[in-house]
Amino acid sequence: MEKKRKVLLIISWVLFGLTSSLIVVESCIPSNASGEQSLSFSTFAAKIINTFSKPKKVISVNPVSLKVRNNDPKALLDEVEVSIVENNKAVVGTTKLFTYELEYSNEQADIYNSDVSLNCISSPSENSFTSNITSSIKNGTIRIIPTKVGHYSFELKDKANNTQKFEFDATSRIETTQIESNVFSLNLDIGEYKYLPYAFSFGNLERTDTSTDHYLQRFYNRDLTSFTSSDESVFTVSNGGLIKGVSHGTANLLFKGENVCSISVSDNVFASNVDHISLSTSSTSISPLDFDYLYGSQLEVHYFDSFNNEINCNEPVRFTSDDYLIAMVDNDHQEIIDGELTNVNGGFVSGYRNYGKTSIHVELCSNPSINSSIEFESQVVNPTSATISVKCDNQVLSASSQNNVVAGKTISLSKTHLPLNASNTELVVEVSDSSILEVQNNNTNNPSINILKAGNCSFSVYMPTIGETSKVTYSLSISSPKAIEDKDMNSFHQVIRKGAGHFALFFIDAIFGFIAFSLTFDLCKKKWWISLLINAGLLLFAGFALAGISELIQSIPSLNRGSSWADVLIDFLGFLSATIVCGVVFLTIYLLKNKKKKPKN
Repeated sequence: MEKKRKVLLIISWVLFGLTSSLIVVESCIPSNASGEQSLSFSTFAAKIINTFSKPKKVISVNPVSLKVRNNDPKALLDEVEVSIVENNKAVVGTTKLFTYELEYSNEQADIYNSDVSLNCISSPSENSFTSNITSSIKNGTIRIIPTKVGHYSFELKDKANNTQKFEFDATSRIETTQIESNVFSLNLDIGEYKYLPYAFSFGNLERTDTSTDHYLQRFYNRDLTSFTSSDESVFTVSNGGLIKGVSHGTANLLFKGENVCSISVSDNVFASNVDHISLSTSSTSISPLDFDYLYGSQLEVHYFDSFNNEINCNEPVRFTSDDYLIAMVDNDHQEIIDGELTNVNGGFVSGYRNYGKTSIHVELCSNPSINSSIEFESQVVNPTSATISVKCDNQVLSASSQNNVVAGKTISLSKTHLPLNASNTELVVEVSDSSILEVQNNNTNNPSINILKAGNCSFSVYMPTIGETSKVTYSLSISSPKAIEDKDMNSFHQVIRKGAGHFALFFIDAIFGFIAFSLTFDLCKKKWWISLLINAGLLLFAGFALAGISELIQSIPSLNRGSSWADVLIDFLGFLSATIVCGVVFLTIYLLKNKKKKPKN
């Protein structure tokens, strides 16, 4: 018996030493190798669990609340972002922007039903606005463009019939009250007309580049009526800074009472050689814009004399549009380009919000009876081609082969189309089995498909404005979600890393240590409880020291791992748990043996 005890003592000490050494060695492994090692073990463990576990059921949830907030673009004011218009206001022809958020009671659900719809409760009249929604799983963007002055109210509704109402008043464009100019003097003859080159200013809002400049111009009315002359006997000035020389002399041009520049009129009398003018442009077809930036056509003014000969002339002209919501036109002005005032030719026409026909007029400022017109038509631009991309997570689905996907995933659709300014680019999705595939936000720019359950199914997607020729069909083989899916692997890896790499390894080490210490300090003596306390105390001290050494090694910079007191605690808890379990087992065996001995005594 004594020989067996010695053999067991040696074996237990060897096993205790090996597991302790294994812990120290593992602590010396660099971060990358250690991570790969634990990830491989986690992947193997996940495969075993998935093999013997039932597949998970797909959890589908509806939103519990819906929130909408105004999110109009902002401009810089002294390095601080400020709203261009008030939250409850909108400017006709510009985008009123809202965002919405959906909240769900179960953040671990597989499918979030995020289908939303926008209903107009009141507006000035039929077809007085356009709108679209760009949505994702938990949030989205609502763009509303009012085309008429009036009060608008809307209601947004989600899949669970949660509703949120919002409203605003659409007004005419804001009056511009400030200008900027880098011209400090002008010379002209008696009877001659000239424009003051100036740029529109929008209070203290910064205009850093052309895009910012064009964007802000959408909100402001650029007819300025605050120009005056310090001496109207020398020159007069009319709306928009059109100056006319009256008599020889010098006077100041004022804007809102502030000096802008000096105007000198010579004693020469201006004589115009222009008998008639005409307009030309490369294209009279325009299209409404999706965003607030300028695209369009440049108008060219041709001057002719009484003999119908075209002449070189720079006499100022004025451009007007019969309907600026169909076609906008700029007169001669300056823009901010790269932070500098820059001269830009007038007569730049761009489509704006509405469809239809309108005329652009030009007249000679010195003689409005000399004029010309050209008609522009804003038409629907249909896409000529489109490329549709279909993804499920990071997997790109193929139309030429069967696609293996998992229930509970969401299939996202995206597209590119030509021409880029095409309208009506909505996608339509058709499914072979609506009990397996659920389409959200169908017939919009960005529909999506929820995979509800396992099975075989197919769906088709196409752009109606191109027609059936754009239809693409995808076949799906859908499996049930595994007990541990790929999205769960990171959490599962952490559990395995902490559980097996820390708690379990120290738990096993403590078992071997308890046996080794128990055989070294004979627990079968009469005062066994003293030996038990000594055994447990020394063992726990050794376990805490081993945990500390392990984490201290991991703090070496070259290993790129880092130490953690939380890991020391997990290690020690593993050691403590095993010590308690072994102590309970020893006590149970000891008490049972004592119980058997008492009757014989």
